[in-house]
Amino acid sequence: MIEEDNTSKCIVTEAAAPVNIYLPLLIALFIYIALISFSFVFGTIRKHWRHCQESKGSELLVRESPHASVESMAPKIPPQAPPTTSTPPTPGMSPTLSSVSNPTSRPQRQRLKSLDTFRGISIVLMIFVNSGGGKYYFFEHAIWDGLCVADLVFPWFLWIMGVCVPISVKSQVKRGIPKLKIFKYILIRSIKLIGLGILYNTLDQPAQFGENANLRIPGVLQRFGICYFVSATLVLISMTVNFTKPGGRAVSTVILEVTKKKYFFFSSNT
Repeated sequence: MIEEDNTSKCIVTEAAAPVNIYLPLLIALFIYIALISFSFVFGTIRKHWRHCQESKGSELLVRESPHASVESMAPKIPPQAPPTTSTPPTPGMSPTLSSVSNPTSRPQRQRLKSLDTFRGISIVLMIFVNSGGGKYYFFEHAIWDGLCVADLVFPWFLWIMGVCVPISVKSQVKRGIPKLKIFKYILIRSIKLIGLGILYNTLDQPAQFGENANLRIPGVLQRFGICYFVSATLVLISMTVNFTKPGGRAVSTVILEVTKKKYFFFSSNT
């Protein structure tokens, strides 16, 4: 409030105490740290409690059978079944159980927890940025120069995609899937990403063609589709089941060597 007296002097009066705009971010950070700490402490306590229960169980066994030897207390390993060979069935007879493969013998896939965690952080940040970012300036995209937190979401997703592509392609090659079939899957997935990106650009207003065309082709998903197609195709061409197996040069190595030779060629001529 500004008051003016007879001597024409301005007096500034504070109507309310200023609010710390960073307080919600600090509270959210504190909550996340508390949840992480609680999960770590709870996991440690649970692991220690299981260890205590197992030790108590072993002590009870010793008390009940004091003359039991150490060998009798050791966990018994069930005998392994001899390997069965699949033989073709005789004409006119049904195949035996030994010739039928067990569908449940496939090993369970292991997830890369660090990559899943980083993907989750990127998704949360993307949702927060797309929802306005709380009107914080560093949660908005830089107009031209500079770098804000919102500008890191797209490179983070590209990096995640670059890490996932070799893992996925190698897993499919190990399972014996033909490379032509893998390339078909890569092509279809790239077309889907580009198509979804074009459809997303038409959400605000219907697409128009001709003189009043307003359809925007470039976009985030379109760039993802192009980058995925190029990187996955290069990985598929240079992929082998065993990376350490000699023979065969990676496409990236050839590209780097050709670029280096061209650079030295133009540098020597200039």
